[in-house]
Amino acid sequence: MSLVLDPWVVVPLSFLGLGYMVGLARLRGASRTGGGVSPAQGAAFIGGWITIAFALLSPLDRLGGALFSAHMAQHVLLMLVSAPLLVLAQPLPVLLWAFPRTARRAIGRAGTSPAWRPCWRALTRASIAAVIYSATLWIWHAPPLYAFALENEFVHALQHSSFLCASLLFWWSILNTNKRPEGLGAAALAVFIMGVQANVLALALIFASSPWFPANAAGAQAWGLTALEDQQLGGAIMSIPGMLVHLTAGAALLVLWLRESEQRAIARERHNGRCLNSAVPPVPGR
Repeated sequence: MSLVLDPWVVVPLSFLGLGYMVGLARLRGASRTGGGVSPAQGAAFIGGWITIAFALLSPLDRLGGALFSAHMAQHVLLMLVSAPLLVLAQPLPVLLWAFPRTARRAIGRAGTSPAWRPCWRALTRASIAAVIYSATLWIWHAPPLYAFALENEFVHALQHSSFLCASLLFWWSILNTNKRPEGLGAAALAVFIMGVQANVLALALIFASSPWFPANAAGAQAWGLTALEDQQLGGAIMSIPGMLVHLTAGAALLVLWLRESEQRAIARERHNGRCLNSAVPPVPGR
């Protein structure tokens, strides 16, 4: 039940938290309005940071080496809790202020360079980000690669970081969809499709006739479970929270899309009405 002080996690997570605090202090010191960071954004960042720490540094991580279901709980926390919270926090401007002025300007120029902007625009399309997110999920649950990650600490760290990065990219493309030409409708469709395909994987784990991950058999037995029961529990952990998060996010985006479509239709009618009134010649004597 002790903490897992893994340097692959402790070092980047410490730099992330320290960088946010330093950047926020500098940004607020340089701005009379508090730097434009709302309390809700600060709370979202803290929540996302704590979720990563709990998933990867708490006893849950040690348990994840024994039980597939605990490993799945880690992935759910990273992909469905921490990533959306960090995206909602919009921490990049704050983190940028943690750097010295010269480095900050150089990073800003690199981020807006003509070579990088088309790549970022393509990667953050809802459809492309969903493909990357889905591929990451399925590839790492291939039994040979999953077993290799359990045996090798570097590959294990790579697995967790790829889950987090792919989900950050996906949720950024979804939660910033109002800035994209494809709009809210495409984002809602991407979320629903992601929910369906993730649930397909979860159901395959639940209804499998034999365990996919025999490497967890000894750990499951120590906790009074068979390897198949542990796998079925992991599938349920993936299915239920994943379904709730994706359905809720998709429904919210769909409502926003319908509201936006209605507002555009009203604005179009008003514009057509003004054009029609201006085209009608005035009646003499009135």
